[in-house]
Amino acid sequence: ALMDAAAATKLLARGAARLARPLVLGVEPLAAPRPALLDELYAFSVTLAGEPREHWEKHAATCDEAHVLRDAATGALVGFQFWRFGGVVDATAPIVWGGKLRFGREIRRRGLHLLLNLVALDGARRHNAAAATAARPLRDDAGGLEEQRPIYRAALVNVHGYQALRPALAAAHSPPALPVAMRGVVGAELDPFCRENGFAMDARTGRVDVGQTTPRAPDDFDATWWAKPAVDGFRRAGRVDAGLDPLTRAETLDRRFDAFLCWEWDAANVAAMHASLREKLLPSSGGADGS
Repeated sequence: ALMDAAAATKLLARGAARLARPLVLGVEPLAAPRPALLDELYAFSVTLAGEPREHWEKHAATCDEAHVLRDAATGALVGFQFWRFGGVVDATAPIVWGGKLRFGREIRRRGLHLLLNLVALDGARRHNAAAATAARPLRDDAGGLEEQRPIYRAALVNVHGYQALRPALAAAHSPPALPVAMRGVVGAELDPFCRENGFAMDARTGRVDVGQTTPRAPDDFDATWWAKPAVDGFRRAGRVDAGLDPLTRAETLDRRFDAFLCWEWDAANVAAMHASLREKLLPSSGGADGS
């Protein structure tokens, strides 16, 4: 059930039919990144979303590693995501933060964001071990996961990110309605994380203004999309808990109203994400697979 880069690459090989090409995954440290790697990642990133190099590098400097997807045959870069382990206030906090996510259009909608989340969990385990903050690592006994000190994931997402992640989880929460244990670890780190990145968080609703715009309008999406449970969940997150109405359709697409989606990396969420990943990535004839 645990996923490191080697296991991920094996799974990518099995999913080559749906990806139209075999891919490999590399994990690159960002503590002292190779200049050539940063040049390559930035050049790829701006083909998908414009951003000044200085701002992009500032964000990269706050992260610990990059997960880099390449064409197995040519070595061409096709996607990457940055990851950060630990908190802003408490560097030893068992929290995983996702950084920039950039996928080429040809590899989207195949569950690769789920794959990288699972590999990031392995990174968090390594971070915890290096910091000596966990008494023992995750243990995989008879298909079950045990963790003495829970590891949490805090994802700052727009409606599309929420829709991509929430259906792949057994349980997840958005501030201010965090479980007590999660609130004690994650809750205190959310606003400092936002301030460090130049975002503004509304303490009442947990919504975050990320200072970006979107070209999409409500009429760009049909009634079926608006009726999806995850879209409705995003519109309600934090707002209903604060006694407010759900977001309007226009507000739902407005980047002043991004939301945190937080979950514990417990056995149920790990299993749910593995199942969703297999469904999206592997040929239907592949059946259930625990590898």
